[in-house]
Amino acid sequence: MSNLEFCIQRLLEAAELATAGNFQDKVKQLLRQLLKTRLPETKDRAALRAWAATELRKLEVVPGRGTSKLVPTHRLGEVSRKMALFQTVLDVLDGLEGTAAA
Repeated sequence: MSNLEFCIQRLLEAAELATAGNFQDKVKQLLRQLLKTRLPETKDRAALRAWAATELRKLEVVPGRGTSKLVPTHRLGEVSRKMALFQTVLDVLDGLEGTAAA
């Protein structure tokens, strides 16, 4: 298993286990730890960004709007957690790139 695959698996697991109140904090903390230890190189982070953006686009009605396609009620929680995960990954990576450019 590559470092990228490991990180993706860990993030998906975290999204399943996190509750609504601590979701974003838990994911951000885990992601920063994974970026530091498993994905320190720019190309690896770019691959993680591509994965998150692609997965988010698959779930959105109109890309970039944050609105999911119609899903059955029993899957609504799962879909919203995944969308929040993908968006959080993109936000953290944007923040890191912003501080690196400054």
